[in-house]
Amino acid sequence: MLILKFYHYIMGYYLVEIKGLHPEKYINLINHNNISIWDIKKLDKTTIVFKIMLTDFEKAERIAKRAQYIIDIKNEYGKKSVFKSLKKRRVFIFSAFLISVIIFAFSFFIWDIQITGTDRIDRNDILSTLEDAGFKEGCYKYGVDKKEISKVLLNTYHDLSDVTIDYKGTQAKIKLVEKNTPIKKFNKSKAVDLVAGKGGKIESIIAYNGIKKVKKGDKVKKGSLLISGKIKYEGKEGDIKHYYIHAMGDVFINTTYTYKDIIINPYVIKENDEFTKETAYSFKNRTINYKKTVANKSYIGVKEEKKKVKILFIPIPIEQSTTKWYNINNLTKKDENQIKKEVIDVLNKTQNIDKDNIVDIYLSIETLDNNYYSITAKVKLKENIVEERQINKK
Repeated sequence: MLILKFYHYIMGYYLVEIKGLHPEKYINLINHNNISIWDIKKLDKTTIVFKIMLTDFEKAERIAKRAQYIIDIKNEYGKKSVFKSLKKRRVFIFSAFLISVIIFAFSFFIWDIQITGTDRIDRNDILSTLEDAGFKEGCYKYGVDKKEISKVLLNTYHDLSDVTIDYKGTQAKIKLVEKNTPIKKFNKSKAVDLVAGKGGKIESIIAYNGIKKVKKGDKVKKGSLLISGKIKYEGKEGDIKHYYIHAMGDVFINTTYTYKDIIINPYVIKENDEFTKETAYSFKNRTINYKKTVANKSYIGVKEEKKKVKILFIPIPIEQSTTKWYNINNLTKKDENQIKKEVIDVLNKTQNIDKDNIVDIYLSIETLDNNYYSITAKVKLKENIVEERQINKK
């Protein structure tokens, strides 16, 4: 049965309608002339439909005319009908083929570079280093040695311990692992003193193990002894002897740092606030704006994250950026605490500052022409300055 259906499809067939008195008589005439028909269905007293091979239709049509029946082709099926349909849509087929070829060609190149795992190294510096090494958007991905690129990054940035490069379609995923750079720690079995890693005025000191050598309010320099692991005791004969331990403790100072050019949106933006949308498309250094908005003193623009334009889920080397323009006369300004909280969030993200270590923060605010705030923040931080130094027992 399956073979017969396949044969019908290859050779082609019609769905035919026959009309007239006693259409069963026509079916008998067809069978009498050895013409193969199938899927015979009677629609009403005068109408029957059936399927017939293309090669047999002319003979069936002549029989219908002689017997005074009306014969009509309702549809055509099979390989030939498919080719006819495609022939009528040559422009569409050619366009689809051309797009497929372009997408296939694009898949051999890198159009997006994603970098993860770096906190201390600036992403733009890494991209610049990659570009100098020939690894950039638009490069032929199979013409790049991933191991060599990894070596370049490891040799350039000594804070990196590992670099992994993987391809996902036209996207290159670069995973970086930074070295841990804590203060040098010795095994607990080693005798150590705690010394100052930097200078300052002592705000608090706690000795868990060892002898305090400084107190709150003392000023110390880098390398000053804070907590000693050398313990004195009196011997049996009244002489002074020593034994050595692994000193442990925390010593805190307050240090003030200044951070400039922190950009903050001073207005509260709500989901239902009205805005005018501006979309821009950029390729390399060229940008085309769609629905360009003329910014003025009454508006503030909120930019959304740039994203790659995709064709059938494949990124192409065109970036889409969207800006929402809000009328500031319809917005509410953030209060001092909200501004301060946003500044702390920015410092936590960009400078890895823990908000729990902030003793105080002072803000100097300048309003820019685009209605954003440019903030200079003076931050007083609580810092633990202890470093371990192994004791020389000689």
